[in-house]
Amino acid sequence: MNYDDAAGVFRSHKAMPVGFEFPFNFGFVPGTAAQDGDPLDVLLLSGHGIPVGTVVAGRIVSVLEAEQIEEKVRNRNDRVIAIPWDMVSHGPMLREICLDQMLKHAIAMFFTKYNEAQGKRFRPLRFTPARRGIQIVRKAMKAAKNAEKA
Repeated sequence: MNYDDAAGVFRSHKAMPVGFEFPFNFGFVPGTAAQDGDPLDVLLLSGHGIPVGTVVAGRIVSVLEAEQIEEKVRNRNDRVIAIPWDMVSHGPMLREICLDQMLKHAIAMFFTKYNEAQGKRFRPLRFTPARRGIQIVRKAMKAAKNAEKA
């Protein structure tokens, strides 16, 4: 699904490759523009499915910093990783939530294989802490505002 800003709706864009399913919920951060020109991608770690188009208040827990290469064009295509705010609001607030290595590996491998199936190359660079994710979101928000002015 892609969001059509002008129409204010989600449009079916392409089918997932056979055998692929997004781990957790995958969407975007509204009001942002990433380096690839799309809104900033977000992977929402949740134990239940969330319907397309639902806005979820989330807390950034990490970022998979990555490059995507398509037709010899290299762009940063980071994936913000968050959890729904209500998952932490009822419990003790932790400064950092650590993702285990198996989960990080599974996330990185999913995006690598998913992009390969579409003829693109996805190169995970590193997982960084929540504070880096906040910086990335702020930069993408600023880029979106600058694009509106242009």
